[in-house]
Amino acid sequence: MNLLENISVMLMQHGPLILKHYNATFTEPLSYVVAKIQGEIDSQVGLIADTFYDVRRFPKVIQDISLYTFPHLRHRQEPHHEPQFQDSADIVNLIEIGDLMNELATILHQWSLYCRFVAVKYFSTSTESPLVPEIIQKSNFTAKVTSKLLPAFESLCSFYFRRSLEKALTIEELPSLDPLLRATHVSVSPEQVPCSSVIEDITIVLNNTLQNVLDSAHPSAVKKFIGVCFEVIQRDLVNGFFIKSINENQPRYNSSLVLVTASDTSNVTSPGASRSGTPAPEGLGFFKGASSALGNVVGTGAVVTTASANPERLKNFVLYLNTVAVGQEYFNKIITKLADSSFLSKAFPFGSDNEKVASILKTDFLDPFNTISHKIIQDSLVNLYNQSFKSKLLVMVNECFPEVNETNYVVYSANILNDTSSLVRFASSWQATIRPYKQTFHKNLVYQKLVKLLVVNLANLLELKFLAVLRKFKINELGSLKLEKDLSSIINEVCEDSYELREKFVRVTQLVLLVGMDDEEYELSIKEGEDDGINWVLTPLERKQGRGYRI
Repeated sequence: MNLLENISVMLMQHGPLILKHYNATFTEPLSYVVAKIQGEIDSQVGLIADTFYDVRRFPKVIQDISLYTFPHLRHRQEPHHEPQFQDSADIVNLIEIGDLMNELATILHQWSLYCRFVAVKYFSTSTESPLVPEIIQKSNFTAKVTSKLLPAFESLCSFYFRRSLEKALTIEELPSLDPLLRATHVSVSPEQVPCSSVIEDITIVLNNTLQNVLDSAHPSAVKKFIGVCFEVIQRDLVNGFFIKSINENQPRYNSSLVLVTASDTSNVTSPGASRSGTPAPEGLGFFKGASSALGNVVGTGAVVTTASANPERLKNFVLYLNTVAVGQEYFNKIITKLADSSFLSKAFPFGSDNEKVASILKTDFLDPFNTISHKIIQDSLVNLYNQSFKSKLLVMVNECFPEVNETNYVVYSANILNDTSSLVRFASSWQATIRPYKQTFHKNLVYQKLVKLLVVNLANLLELKFLAVLRKFKINELGSLKLEKDLSSIINEVCEDSYELREKFVRVTQLVLLVGMDDEEYELSIKEGEDDGINWVLTPLERKQGRGYRI
């Protein structure tokens, strides 16, 4: 469609000549000339478009794609589907559909550029967004675009997107988590989040297809494609892939990820072996084991294993949960980039079309997808907590604050006050529990939500535990001081990556503060309007009960 570009260049070059010969006769000579030649432009451009439409056999292509039933996607909706990879007998070639879509998008884009050129150059009377000139509205080629080319383009885009998703599902690949589950001195989130290849493939398709739709400069095409696109994503990607894959890989009770030593996954010489690689002398087995254990505790703070005991179901669960998060991240980047006002104002220059398109992209696609993906992640993390973390947190809290006797609560010895053995065990257990997920989960959209969920539940467990032991044993001044130190250490440990999470411990912190106050301090703390007053979240009844636990 270089014809439209050549016409625009000719009008620009002949502008001075037109003004010279027609200025005395017509008030708007350039607009008059453009209006006079528009009929011939419609005729020539329409002839090219009709020839292209017939040569590419668009009616046959449209019929073929309307008959395609998406067997793999339908098969995935069945309760117990088996993977199918027979994908070579397609009656529709996806590459050819993509080429046709790109060619048709180019025609529509060139026409939109010509319309904008004519409107801005010859028919715009203000600096505001121009309106579509009447000669363009009544143009024969505009009618042809609306009735013939645009419907074909919309059908191609819709089919191409869904068929590409189906193709991506048939060639899905999952990366291995094992390289990320190695014990390291510093535990960090992965730079490249491990996830299914499906989300990477469909992200590229979405970006390219949506770019073509926006280049067509027709808000109606954007509206229709976004509607069809989101329907496909909700039915085939979210329900048929995300949720189904996560449900099929739900973690079993008490299963968890563990870190493995580097020696188990590589040929690195162990600390107990000689430099030449010969076996360590007999009799040094204990020192070799002790050295490894010390390196694990000091270097990583987490318990590691020399054999990969990570269940495949749980590893797949992590991968598919990451896939949802990566999809949310990628889709947000695409829509944010394409919904940029500077880009849309060029693609949709007429009236408020750019604002309408931006609203369509956000309200009809991005916002509902973010809502759905957020719910999937949150529900999956709650299930992961119940299956893998809940019992571990209970054990950690019970070991740190035992109910066997009152030794840790009615304290008379400095040795007991300064005893940190239970805190060391808690820190080691916490790191062993959380680090494998830190090294594998998407940092912002999954891992931080997991930590928040754990912290909220840990705060509740600690409050219940403290109330139970205080009712049973009560507490003295040194005991309250030890309890405050222990709680502070736990909060520092679990909130090391997010200071804001400390506010989740405000109730249990105030409970410990309450039992550590003498009567005078407590009276000062409840005075309203005083500088040294405390903003209590505990109710007066809860504070009264808490004061009763102090000996």
